[in-house]
Amino acid sequence: MRAVRPIAGAVKNGARPKTVLEADGAWLVVDVPGERLRLRPAALALYSCPLPDDKAAAARPGPVASTSGTTAPGSPGHFVSTGGRLVMPGSHGSGSRDPDRILGLVALDPDGLVMLDLPGEWLPRQIAELATALGIPLTVQITAPAAAVRLAARAPGWRRLHGRRVLRLGRWTKPVLTTVAFTGLLVMAYLVTAGGWLAWRGLSGLGRMLLDLLDSKLAIAAFAPLALLARPIRARFHRRRLARGTRLGPLGGPYLRMIGTTLELEYPKTSIPMAGAATLVHYRYEELAGLLILNRTGAPLHHLPGPLTPDAVHRFATRNSLDARFLRFTRAEYLSAVHTTRRATP
Repeated sequence: MRAVRPIAGAVKNGARPKTVLEADGAWLVVDVPGERLRLRPAALALYSCPLPDDKAAAARPGPVASTSGTTAPGSPGHFVSTGGRLVMPGSHGSGSRDPDRILGLVALDPDGLVMLDLPGEWLPRQIAELATALGIPLTVQITAPAAAVRLAARAPGWRRLHGRRVLRLGRWTKPVLTTVAFTGLLVMAYLVTAGGWLAWRGLSGLGRMLLDLLDSKLAIAAFAPLALLARPIRARFHRRRLARGTRLGPLGGPYLRMIGTTLELEYPKTSIPMAGAATLVHYRYEELAGLLILNRTGAPLHHLPGPLTPDAVHRFATRNSLDARFLRFTRAEYLSAVHTTRRATP
């Protein structure tokens, strides 16, 4: 069969990934700029997931993660036809897509854990043909927030490939970025003081276009210099908060903080309160790590996969009068934990 490529970006008006998929017998071959992977998934799944900043969708209680249906190889029976084109329910053509959703494709292992996440809008018919060529089923995941729960259930060796070309600047990265940022700052100051604010806005628009062609840090340095130059200052304050136990998580979010007596999960544009949160469980399973937030009865409220250190979790829990547990899961325990939570951050 022919190679399969995404038809649009993962979010509305986003850049189309340069990902290429092919079937080599039972092996899925994935080509992205600078890398080529081969893996044997047990199933493929298309997803439509609310963006993390979609507060209403992220906070809405939902069913335990499940799929809306599975197609036998070559039988896209759970797709609907629009103008002769198969589309996933809840997803739309790139011209009328919901701007608050992210689309993509995942490769799953036999237990439904995500081996590989490939953000982008894919044609369901082509993915169904690819699944047929691989001899595996195609599962459609559309229910929010169950889609986020499934995406956060990572398999050992998990990868997320955005299919974007990255300019690697090596050891010259820091001086180049600093020089470009200061130059951009001087140009911005000159244009603003000379009444050329509209001209700067036009240049900033050009910078957004260059994000698709250059390394994002380089484009940000040139066209949003204040954001880049202020980041080291923000990072220092954030590290201080981590050391004091008033924050838990990366600078860009999501991170945890306590507001009064309520634990909140902070995203760049919104926050999700977690009323009743009582216990933080830092887990490890093989090379994977993450955090489970439990209520007073021990039921999981939220799953945050990612490399948080036990020391940081302990400091945050102690500072905010939360219980903390540190566990190494077996596979059965890990599957039970990640599949029974009702919310997650992929």
